[in-house]
Amino acid sequence: MNYARTATINCAAPCSGLTVAGSSTTIYVEPSNSNREDNIYVVDFRLEKTIKLAGSMRLRGMFDLFNIGNSHAAETIGRATGISYQKPVLILAPRTARVGFRLMW
Repeated sequence: MNYARTATINCAAPCSGLTVAGSSTTIYVEPSNSNREDNIYVVDFRLEKTIKLAGSMRLRGMFDLFNIGNSHAAETIGRATGISYQKPVLILAPRTARVGFRLMW
C-alpha cells in the first residue's frame, strides 16, 4: 500500500480558514505515492482428522501452523512527521502453532 508523510497543524486562533480555533487538522506533505509499505506474504497450514466414536459421536483433531515462512514484515508504518516517521507500528505475528479438538454429537 502506498502512503505519504502527514503533518498536524494545531491552531490556538483561526488559521487562515484551515481549522477552527482550538482544533487541529492533518494534512499530507508529500504526494500519496511517495512511500510504499512492505509486501506481506503469509502461508498458513491446517491438518485435520476426524475419528468416529460410539453412535453418531465424532472427535476431530486439528493442527494449525500460521506464518510458516516466519515473515516479520511491518503491517503498518508510522506516517506522521516526527521521530516515529517510518517506524513500524504493527509487525506481523511470528510463526505460531495451535492444536485443537472438537467433539461432535
